[in-house]
Amino acid sequence: MERQIELVHIQPGKPTQNARVESFHGRLREECLSVSWFQNLFEARRKIAAWKREYNEERQVAPPETGMTSCVLHKDERFNITLFGFAAGHELKTHSVPIPALIYVVEGEGEFDLGSETVQVKSGSFIRMEALLPHAVRAKSPFRMLVVQVKDRGILK
Repeated sequence: MERQIELVHIQPGKPTQNARVESFHGRLREECLSVSWFQNLFEARRKIAAWKREYNEERQVAPPETGMTSCVLHKDERFNITLFGFAAGHELKTHSVPIPALIYVVEGEGEFDLGSETVQVKSGSFIRMEALLPHAVRAKSPFRMLVVQVKDRGILK
């Protein structure tokens, strides 16, 4: 079967046409390849894998200086798992979602408005939230939370 696929390169001297990849390559060079000495291929793979894990799983969802950031860690027919990072003082206004959720506070302190109740949270706190419950989040300090939206309602019973 013949596919009509055309390879298109960015224009020479126009790295902004592929800025995300160029930025990643620059960080890989500066933070891993330029500062590491590899004795063999096994060691190179191990060090690059460790850097990649830190880059993808830890750094991308560290609490930002301002605002909020998030990273979807897993998504399938049963769950959505997202890690959120909030700057101190950032607020997520009242909203609701159609899927029940479990929330785990990874680090920091904050407060949740859950319907008419305000709940203080800190590292290690868990919250079970029903579908369509109006809620808001305020970060009192740099704050990270893991949100597990549970699409399979039988799991929460």
